[in-house]
Parts: sequence; C-alpha cells; structure tokens
Amino acid sequence: MRDECSVGVSPQRPGRVVRLLFRLCVVFLDRFGRMLGLDYVRISVIVNLWLQGGVLVLSSAVPLVAIAVGGSERCARPAPGIAYVVASVWLLLNVCLFLLVLRRYRLPFRRAFSLCAADLSRLSRAVGCSYHLLNLLLFVVVYVIAVCFNLLPALLLLT
Repeated sequence: MRDECSVGVSPQRPGRVVRLLFRLCVVFLDRFGRMLGLDYVRISVIVNLWLQGGVLVLSSAVPLVAIAVGGSERCARPAPGIAYVVASVWLLLNVCLFLLVLRRYRLPFRRAFSLCAADLSRLSRAVGCSYHLLNLLLFVVVYVIAVCFNLLPALLLLT
C-alpha cells in the first residue's frame, strides 16, 4: 500500500493537484505582495509566519474572552474557574509558541524565508511527503483547523 502522507504523493515529486494548489498559493502571495510593494520572500514571511501566527494567538484568546463576557454562566460549577485556567494556559501556550516562531525565523527576511524553507524540506523528508504537500498542509489545512479549534469553545459557550 502506498502511504505517502496518506494521499499517494511521491516524496520526491508532488502530484498534479498538489503542484497546482501550491502554485496558486505562490501566485496569490506574489500578486498580493506586489500590490503592497513587497517581493515574494517578504510577503511569505509576513503572511505565513507573522500574520498567521498572530491570528492563531488572537483566536486562542477568544475562548477566554467568551468566558469573561458571559460564557461563565453556562459552565457548570465549579467549571468557570477551571475554564478560565484552561483558556488562560492555552492562550499562554499559543503566545509562547508564537514567540518561539518569531525568534527562530527572525529578520532579515531572506534568512527567515530560507530557514523556514529548509525546515519544511527536512520535515517533508522525515514524514515522507513532498515539500509542496507539507507546505499546503501546514499553512492552509492545519492553520484553518487550528483557528477553528481555537474558536469552537467560544462558539459553544456563547450559543
């Protein structure tokens, strides 16, 4: 059975769909960067590392805000206290991870971009899938799932 990242993509060469999706992301970032007067390297670091990391931190704060705003009444006793602690620890963990990312991929832009690409390349070889697929999985799929995971407790508390 072929099981390269569970989608049948060779570790050496990504499939057509993966290449197409990766290329669409590259073109989107490149055009978006040009609109802002930034090259591809700069916009990639800003969007993939800084902006996405910042959104993850902000989304991890939403459950804490939801508890403070009114979700605590919906938590069974003594759960409001536990919910505050869990939400606070989760936020702190997200902030710490974001700071580690900022520290590892610090400026200049070319250094941050090259180091991130090298890390993704090493990781793709370690898990046995293409660089392109891993990039899509991390910066699109896992990112969306992580933001939804962060927002779900707040939605459950406030609905």
